[in-house]
Amino acid sequence: MNISLRPWTPDDAELYAQIMRQVDFTYEDESVRCANGDEALQRLRRQIQCEHSDGDFYRAITVDGDVVGHIQIVHQQGEPRSIGHVGCLLVRRATGHGVGTEALRQTIRAAFARPAFERLTAIIFGPNRASQRIVEKAGFILETTIHHAVWKKGHFYDALVYYLTNPQPTD
Repeated sequence: MNISLRPWTPDDAELYAQIMRQVDFTYEDESVRCANGDEALQRLRRQIQCEHSDGDFYRAITVDGDVVGHIQIVHQQGEPRSIGHVGCLLVRRATGHGVGTEALRQTIRAAFARPAFERLTAIIFGPNRASQRIVEKAGFILETTIHHAVWKKGHFYDALVYYLTNPQPTD
């Protein structure tokens, strides 16, 4: 199984929308879901622009050439530019096979090769054990738990905040 990352392009809009329809959003932010190719095209164009202007990182996750997910690192407004927030979405058929862990490892290497990132964070809903395992296998450390932090579909969930720092920071 060959797991790799590749940049998204505007030509991927329909594929991006299709991928988002195959993701389990139980413990994910549904605002990234796209209803159709037009919404996906707008999102991809924004991502490409943010990657060029802000240093953010957006990639399609592929397994043997087949796109099975999306991974990103984004800077959050109001935070130091050296902090990036990681997000990863996989289609259901790609979960449980090490795809997320390997995609995250590749993303970490790419992020820390850039001068823009010194610290990465991941915020995960408490019941999402699969995502917790992925970030822990990739070296992230649990920093804190924010209790009852997220309200979604009639339930409060804890938010687990993980972090990873660049082992060789730049000056």
